[in-house]
Amino acid sequence: MNLGDVAREVTALFSQTIDRRIEVTSSIADDLLPAFVDPNQVHQVLMNLCVNARDAILERLEAAEASGSRPLTGYWIYIRAENAEVDDDYCRIFPYARKGRFIRLSIGDNGAGMDEATQRRVFEPFFTTKKMGRGTGLGLSTVYGIVKQHNGWINLESRVGKGTTFCAFFPEATGLQAAIQELPEAALPRSGKETVLFVDDEELIRELGRQVLEVYGYKVLLAEDGQRAIDLYEKKRDAIDLVVLDLTMPQRSGMEVLRAIRMTDPDKKVILSSGNPPAEPVPGTTFLPKPYRADMLAQAVRSALDASPPA
Repeated sequence: MNLGDVAREVTALFSQTIDRRIEVTSSIADDLLPAFVDPNQVHQVLMNLCVNARDAILERLEAAEASGSRPLTGYWIYIRAENAEVDDDYCRIFPYARKGRFIRLSIGDNGAGMDEATQRRVFEPFFTTKKMGRGTGLGLSTVYGIVKQHNGWINLESRVGKGTTFCAFFPEATGLQAAIQELPEAALPRSGKETVLFVDDEELIRELGRQVLEVYGYKVLLAEDGQRAIDLYEKKRDAIDLVVLDLTMPQRSGMEVLRAIRMTDPDKKVILSSGNPPAEPVPGTTFLPKPYRADMLAQAVRSALDASPPA
């Protein structure tokens, strides 16, 4: 597939939800080599790197606001997709690299930057320097794992107070791999006019969900935690056709919200979403694994709404 398509989608979605003081730009080569990748996982790589860049800039913005010593404008994130020819000289500098033709995806920012000690640990699971509420420390570890799974690698360059650039390398697809991924895609999801209650404690996911579903014609209600979801549902229950519910949230978990909904509306249509599926299927619901792309969310919503109620 063409990784430029994923880069364009992430740029469009991310630029619509980010703090207005941060500019998001992209540069995507017209002649990108094909790559044999899971597009959902590449989408996750780019989104996680963008979120990391956003948080680094917010850290710098907060420091500037506290000190009043720097202007609060001129912050940026860029997304770049280009071909890269890796030779022996490059491999001598980066021994884990290998020769050949690759597609390089770069995410850069002028945020807080990282010192050398942080750079050495940044891909470790659960390692994070972020404030409480800005992530679990799994984002960059997940990115590293996905890129390695695709037989690629990831580099980073960073300077404290200057910013950071991550470069992920994905190998060119072979002839057979490229032919497989040129097969026709499934039809686009159908739109609708129903009302969807979208519940997620991650602001970025809420905003992306709202924008995607509104593009497809739905009316969207948002809740940032479990208690807010229950309160909103009690007020709007007759108008709500479907609930998209994150399983892991503060102020009442997703399962607690589901039980509250089932007390009054046992047949209400519900999509559960999480990075890990429930240990056992939850009757009367469908499951949407995270991360998901815009078309996957739209398709899941349409399918759930069109499904017959349980007998």
